[in-house]
Amino acid sequence: MSLKFFYSVFFLSFSLVSAGGEIEEIKNYPFDPGAGKLILSRAFESRSELPLAMPPGYSFVPGAGRNGTGALLYERTDPKQYTALEFKIPELSAGQTYEAVVYVRGEKVQSNAGQKLIGGICAEYFRDGKWDSGYYHKMQQIDSSWRKLVLPVTVKPGRNIVVKLYLRRTFTGKIWFDDLVFQTAGSANSIVLNEPRMSAFTGDTADIELSTAPSMAETAKLLVTVENAGKKRDFLLTGKNRVYRGSVGKLEPGPVNVTAIAADTGKRKILWKESFRMNKLADGRAPDNACIIDRHHRTVSGGRLFMPVGIYGFAGEEDLKTISEAGFNTLIVYNSIGLAGAEKTGDRIADIRAGLDRFTAHGLKCIFLLKDQYSHKKAALKHFGSLNDPTAVAVEIVKGIKDHPALLCWYVNDEEQRAKVPVVKHLREAVNAADPWHPTWSLTYRNGDFPYYGISGDIMGVDQYMIDRKKEQSLGAVIDGMECANTTRQPVWIVPQSFCWGVYQTKDPAVFAQSRFPTAGEIRANTLIGAVYGAKGFVFYSYFDMKNRAEKLMPGAFAREWPKVVRTVALLKQLEPYIMSRRKIEFLPVEQTGKGVVKAAVLTADDGRRAVIVIAADENASGKVGLPDGISGSRTFRFAPGAIDAVVLFEKE
Repeated sequence: MSLKFFYSVFFLSFSLVSAGGEIEEIKNYPFDPGAGKLILSRAFESRSELPLAMPPGYSFVPGAGRNGTGALLYERTDPKQYTALEFKIPELSAGQTYEAVVYVRGEKVQSNAGQKLIGGICAEYFRDGKWDSGYYHKMQQIDSSWRKLVLPVTVKPGRNIVVKLYLRRTFTGKIWFDDLVFQTAGSANSIVLNEPRMSAFTGDTADIELSTAPSMAETAKLLVTVENAGKKRDFLLTGKNRVYRGSVGKLEPGPVNVTAIAADTGKRKILWKESFRMNKLADGRAPDNACIIDRHHRTVSGGRLFMPVGIYGFAGEEDLKTISEAGFNTLIVYNSIGLAGAEKTGDRIADIRAGLDRFTAHGLKCIFLLKDQYSHKKAALKHFGSLNDPTAVAVEIVKGIKDHPALLCWYVNDEEQRAKVPVVKHLREAVNAADPWHPTWSLTYRNGDFPYYGISGDIMGVDQYMIDRKKEQSLGAVIDGMECANTTRQPVWIVPQSFCWGVYQTKDPAVFAQSRFPTAGEIRANTLIGAVYGAKGFVFYSYFDMKNRAEKLMPGAFAREWPKVVRTVALLKQLEPYIMSRRKIEFLPVEQTGKGVVKAAVLTADDGRRAVIVIAADENASGKVGLPDGISGSRTFRFAPGAIDAVVLFEKE
């Protein structure tokens, strides 16, 4: 290996290692991905993920899942009945530890014999077709809240494994299942490309930055292979805190394929492999309407800093007016591909551009939805002109509208399960290639899928909707979602909840009246949790649930609930200089005096002004916050709102 391909690097967090012999050794290491390798994945998002014939009592229920997705329901009314839905696991490595994971919730689950162990999930061994033994989850409580069941499984030689979802004998009631996986035990490995963004090298020097999962050894080395203009070059990187940076030398305009291999040279094995389809641009100058993400994860649109404050909504003229007047600057419309002006012309690209003109007229940017452009999606537009492939159709639309001033970014994924991430990555890279000047956005509520999810988009999205009619409310999963998303080292936009779960759970006004919307304090806290954990964009879900679904079930709901959202938007605008600052966010010490959690952080604007955000993340949270000088007259701030809420303390002028 010629050493002329190894370059000096001026980043502090890593160095390039000039070791051609070591590179060749690494290429021959065995691949041992270790933890988190998926063997079976069933998200229950559609009926097709289930057997054609299921035992009595099992059914697929759209909208009953963890985040409004589908779920598997088992209902038993006869305590003497017993059945189970089985999933056969492919051949496994003997002696390896695996885990079966599923989420469950229940309704009126009880035993007529006083039994305590409910069941839920088990893994049974079979030898020569006969039952041998098994692992059984010892769940003893179940209610309307989703809970995660994890069942450790060790493979025995000569046995086959079957995973079952079930209720134990003598139990009756309803139990819902969601997000079943069978995987090697532990957190999944990953390699995420953090720089350059939008999969495009734009400058004279080709700098690159990658990061690996927290589960991987800090001492791992990264073998990066770059293919461009018929040439292949290898680089061996060492990192700091699992971050690897450097220059891969001069590139010719055109496709650039990058392969990264994380190797544990001590144990002489490959931990993970990832490939990235990229491009070197002939002209690295950003067009006038470009939206880029800077090194501080801030959005720069049209050459100006831009903090997305958006909402999922409609594109009717009155809706655009209402949303704009509320202070929003960004809008997602589910039927983005169907946008049009006052009248459709039949030319889809011209119609979409006319629809985007209406966004511009109201001062709104568009997060353009491409999340359905997959062959497994019923809503995909699969035919366009001579094209008959959803990805090709998406690329054609991207090319037709990428220069429109209303365009902010491409929404390429909404909550796809981990097994589908490679498919999302394929669309993301195709969109990046067609438009390297607008980022892709990919969101999930499955916190455990980070940081691997980081390869699915230029910006991560966290959409945890935790407020419903349960007795105890908590933003714990939102905090966890932000912390997990940050492990990708990608920019993060949060999706605060402003809707009522009842719109997805019933069509009966009387039943809907028993559900509730988030309070003003809950919306404020949900939003500001994102801010203190580094979110640089806020996209509320959703306008159409309030304006359409809730209004039909409870006339007057929109007029009552919309002002809560508007007030939070106004607060975000007030906090914009602090959120969009280059300065580091600092968490403050909190003496927890209640059963819940209080979080507090200082956000400092670029000009030095400070604001303290204090958040009660649980209903029973209270705490004493140690304040820095100059925030208030006291060095201690006591916060005990008795509900999920947040307050902002601005520095005295």
